[in-house]
Amino acid sequence: MPKVVPGYKEEARKRILEAAFGLFWKKGFRATKMDDIALELGISKGAIYTYFKDKKDLFTQATQHYRQEFESDMTHRMKKSEGQDIFEILFYLFTEYLKFGFILPFELMNLAVNDEEIKSFLVEDGKDDREYFIKYLTRIQNEGKIRNNIDIYEMADLIITLFYGLYMSMFLSEDIERAKRIWDNAVEKYK
Repeated sequence: MPKVVPGYKEEARKRILEAAFGLFWKKGFRATKMDDIALELGISKGAIYTYFKDKKDLFTQATQHYRQEFESDMTHRMKKSEGQDIFEILFYLFTEYLKFGFILPFELMNLAVNDEEIKSFLVEDGKDDREYFIKYLTRIQNEGKIRNNIDIYEMADLIITLFYGLYMSMFLSEDIERAKRIWDNAVEKYK
């Protein structure tokens, strides 16, 4: 039996995750077929099933992969932007998130109404978001970049609520200046 080059399987798995995530965001969960992902990569559908048991498993792992990439990117951006207003950086990250579009998040919320597995996934994803922001805000508070008297848990909840609400607002109006005014007014007490 031929030997597999070290790292090949992990690289192949990563390519599948990234292609799948892109298609899920572009087309939505239901509209994305395993055949689409295979075609995108130029591989057989069976090759995908070597790494993932089904489409939900692939979706969950692709989302987790994206979360890791996002958190790494955010940490890098924060370190690179020493001295900049933390709230400006967070708003910038929000605008970056908008570039993915609106299909997948709204479809998942719709599916979650009747699918406990998807609902559970969204609940856990929301908890992960909150934990990430709590960890990040605690770190920058300890570094003296935000005031010590700020309730980190409240602030994390505010950021997440703003992200969700402004996401809906941008879907309906696409008015980024209005979104920025709402953001600035909401975070003012934390400055």
